Amino acid sequence: MTKRKLKRPLPAPETVEELIQANGPWPFIRQVAKQAADEAAQTWLQTLETTLAAYRPILADGREATILNSYIRRLRRRLHVRKPADRERVRELGRERARRYRARRAAGLNNMP
Repeated sequence: MTKRKLKRPLPAPETVEELIQANGPWPFIRQVAKQAADEAAQTWLQTLETTLAAYRPILADGREATILNSYIRRLRRRLHVRKPADRERVRELGRERARRYRARRAAGLNNMP
């Protein structure tokens, strides 16, 4: 997996020479369009999360909830927003790994570093 380069906001050109050096107005137009799209996506993400939380008991048919969840996952991925982890579940998984490790070590089967 490659790391994405973080792009800094382009400063607005003050002269015609700076505009020409930046290859015209298109980079600035793309930057503004991306910012607007990200703001709209963030608004929709909040709206969909609120909607899903409010209507989950009403959505008896799982199809609508599945569609809303897929929209939320795609928006989070696009905005690079991680889903908050369930801390208790993470701790439970860690305890289970530790228990299995101790059981292997007690049995003399620990070949892992």
